Parts: sequence; structure tokens; C-alpha cells
Amino acid sequence: MPRDGLPDDNLSVRGSRLRLGLYALALAGGSAAVAAVTAAGALLAGTRGQPWPVEAGAVLAGLGLGVWLGGRLSGPLATLRMTLRRLAACFGAAAVASVAAALLPSAVAALAADLALGPAAAAALAGGALLAPPALAAGAALAVLLKLAVDERPLERGPALGAMLACCAAGGLAGMVLTEAVTLARFGGAGTMTGAGVIFASLALMFALAEPRAMSDRR
Repeated sequence: MPRDGLPDDNLSVRGSRLRLGLYALALAGGSAAVAAVTAAGALLAGTRGQPWPVEAGAVLAGLGLGVWLGGRLSGPLATLRMTLRRLAACFGAAAVASVAAALLPSAVAALAADLALGPAAAAALAGGALLAPPALAAGAALAVLLKLAVDERPLERGPALGAMLACCAAGGLAGMVLTEAVTLARFGGAGTMTGAGVIFASLALMFALAEPRAMSDRR
């Protein structure tokens, strides 16, 4: 039975414009995610005055959990409209988490001091509170985007995944370079993270308003 005006077995809409749009979204999402994490790391390094390997582990844990969650959100029973709304929710959560991470480093450091935590425990608290949430939300969004890309090219799933992951990696590299070279010096860590939050919020709004038929570009 049709769902959202599309066949039951078709979560996707096919066409070159959609494909280019997904690649652009992967670039933007990867750039914003890495910018947010890099800026948060800079803020935490300034607060604690030492490197942050434990926080890096929190980022990887959040990313892994987010990818798993995104895979669950885009399962075989999800309609296209449902998938788009869930993608909007993922980007919205990433926006909220990024802005929160920009505002809370001092509060988290004060909490660690009040609890008399050691360096490792304080690092784990900071990573879990500030870095893991945006990484989790961004990872979930990435997984949903990958699902859309695979459905858009059902006979070329390997190339579709490879292209999306390459775009995401390229966006992450661009975000890291831009953050380190420009935005941290001009806007600081909090400003950079807020900017990443604005990018995520814009993507969330776009998918919240998107309709399957409007995205269609069939031939």
C-alpha cells in the first residue's frame, strides 16, 4: 500500500539534484560537527590547561552511539516523511547540544571542582556533558543521510556510501581547518560552537518543512 505517495519499498526519491543535495548536506553536517567538537576541545583545554584525550574518547563514543541510533531511526518500517522528520530532529538536537556546549564549560568545570574530581574523572565529566551530545546527534544525522543516499542509488550502494562518507570527511576536514585557522581566533570557542549550532538549526528547519513530493526528481 502506498505511503506518502511512494511505493512501500521506496524510502527514497531518485534524481541527480537529490544526490547533489545529499552530498552538500554531508559536507555541511561534517563541517559543522567537526567545528563544534574542535571548538569545544579548545574551550576545555583552556579551562583545564591540558590536552583532552579522554574527551576525544567521549566524542568517539557519542559518534558511535549516534550512528547506531540513526540506523534504528531509519529502519525499513520508516516512511520517507517520517525519516525526514527524524532527520530534522537529529539536526535540531545537534543544534541544541552545540549551543549548550558553548555556554556550559565553566559550569561543568565548577561542578568537577565542587565534587573534588580527579583529572581523569573531570575529563570524563566534561567529555560526557559537552562533547558526547553533539557528536551523538551528528552521528545519528549522518546515519539517516547514509540511508537516504543508499535508497537513492539502490543498485549502486557501495558507490553511494563511499561518496557520502567522502563528502562527510571532506566537510570535517574543512571544518577543522576553518575552525583552527579562522573562527577560533575571530569568534572564540563559544562563538564557533554557536555558529555550528546555527548551521545545524538551519538543516533541522529545512528537513522539518520538507515534503517527499517536493523533493522528488524522478525521470
